[in-house]
Amino acid sequence: MNVLICSPEQEEASFFSDRLQFFFGSRGIEPIILCFRDIADMSEYLSVCPDSPDVLILTFPVLNMEKLDTVQELSDTLPGTDIVLIGDNPSDVERLYAMGVFYFFYPRVSRDSFAFFEKKLQKHRFSDAEKYFILENRQQTIKIAYSDILYVMSDKRKIVIYQPNGKTDSIYCRLDEFEGQLDDRFIRCHQSYLINVEYIRGIDVDGFIMIDDIFVPISRKKYWESKRKYIKYVKEQG
Repeated sequence: MNVLICSPEQEEASFFSDRLQFFFGSRGIEPIILCFRDIADMSEYLSVCPDSPDVLILTFPVLNMEKLDTVQELSDTLPGTDIVLIGDNPSDVERLYAMGVFYFFYPRVSRDSFAFFEKKLQKHRFSDAEKYFILENRQQTIKIAYSDILYVMSDKRKIVIYQPNGKTDSIYCRLDEFEGQLDDRFIRCHQSYLINVEYIRGIDVDGFIMIDDIFVPISRKKYWESKRKYIKYVKEQG
């Protein structure tokens, strides 16, 4: 997986590099990520590189015609590349998508806004047939099937993954980061809890009833959203 990041801001480039390293790494993929400070250097690299990048991130305003022409040229010459833009609010976002832009960020990019991008990238690059989720840090690596995740609980600086067979795994990771890697079968029902809807057996005003009568609380803030997502998932699954 090849990723190019073109940004004059080192902090911004590092943010995207770190997040994408985690995103692909958690799926067992070691991405090659290259950063450039200006478009000219990146264009020179593309002219000699035999392989097109899978993801191309550009952070510059796209309001003027010259920059729009650059985007159109990249889209035409790199049809298999997911082009991502970060910049001032464009007057016509739909035009950018019509030109082949994969995603557009409004400044400044945050963890929350990046999570929406991750979900779109997940659906685009990885099929539902993907069975395993991989989490790793300096101390350990956890490989677990999506279907083996009953629910996840945040415990200070780490998360605890509960499985249907009673087994648990834990790793130092923010629940927000973990959530961003999962698909629609998982619901954030509480600031500290995330559940797999496939194991829900019922719901009341205080929480979800899982298999084996396991109770997972729902916060008031997330009650209606969690219930709506659960009902929607059940209907879609038939």
